[in-house]
Amino acid sequence: MKYDQYYLLEKEIKTSLASILEEDKPMSTVKLSSIVDALKTKVIGQDVAVSDVSLAIYKHIIRIDGLMTGDSIPLASSNVLLMGPTGSGKTYICKLLGEMTSIPVLEIDCTNVGIGGSWAGDGFATLIKKHAPPPFSIVFLDEIDKIISPSPNSSGKDVNKELQASLLKILEGYTVCENSHDLLFILSGSFAEFDKHHDENKASVGFLGEKEDSSSLVGVKLRKKLIEFGMIPELAGRIKKMTKINNLTKDDFMKILKSDHTDNPRAIYNRLFSEHNVKKIPLNAMEVIAQEAVEMGLGVRGLYNLIDEYIDKRLIKYDLSVTVPYLYTGGSGNVK
Repeated sequence: MKYDQYYLLEKEIKTSLASILEEDKPMSTVKLSSIVDALKTKVIGQDVAVSDVSLAIYKHIIRIDGLMTGDSIPLASSNVLLMGPTGSGKTYICKLLGEMTSIPVLEIDCTNVGIGGSWAGDGFATLIKKHAPPPFSIVFLDEIDKIISPSPNSSGKDVNKELQASLLKILEGYTVCENSHDLLFILSGSFAEFDKHHDENKASVGFLGEKEDSSSLVGVKLRKKLIEFGMIPELAGRIKKMTKINNLTKDDFMKILKSDHTDNPRAIYNRLFSEHNVKKIPLNAMEVIAQEAVEMGLGVRGLYNLIDEYIDKRLIKYDLSVTVPYLYTGGSGNVK
């Protein structure tokens, strides 16, 4: 059964990527560059994160292919940690991965795993069992930073470290469901407390004694600082890539507004007003919106909120006439 599921999934991956990259027919093979290029068509300003996540998916496909064909290459699961502010694209990247590869994506909010949550004490094993992810799934654990900082209870136990140990067992492949070895985990969180903790305790470095803020932490240095903050070393060792998601700049927001994708906020505005001879959003207005999005600090969500406000003002200003459809009420008459 799993053998059939994999080859059906493999076909869907090749077809989905070909569609996004506007190829004439499904790909005969999947290249790393194909995944990177497909993600970059929609994700702006996050090249490092795109590369890291694309590599994880690419290795996931290789790994599962080996398990299914019996020609196994001993690749460990390439689990990824995405760290960045709200609205920076963490969830969006995982959503796109599911759409473009047809790999099932299971999203779990880890807020409810911690103290006072509905899963407190049960740990991740019960949580994964309950959701029963399909074979070969991407399991997206959001708000993972909620279980990283030290959190002792009244008895002195550090509950968060116990939860981290529970998560570690899942990442190590302990059987919690039939296909636990087939899963790829992407962990995500804003890590605002980590940034605050690091920036408050940072030391002077360099010849001129410059301060090193949390945004500059990468690789081994980032891993070390997370362990100091509260991540257990064994868990840090099971996460192959730790990636900082950038705050979006004004230029990034302008690229989003100018992009040709039908789901970008400017395109939605233009489609709404195109039949009413209302001008498209002018460049100077887009620049004002982009700057306000930077100042708001809510990433793409903030940008969409600002576009919604812009749309609302014009709906009021132009007082457009729209056709109200007749609704069939199942025999009780039609209403407008």
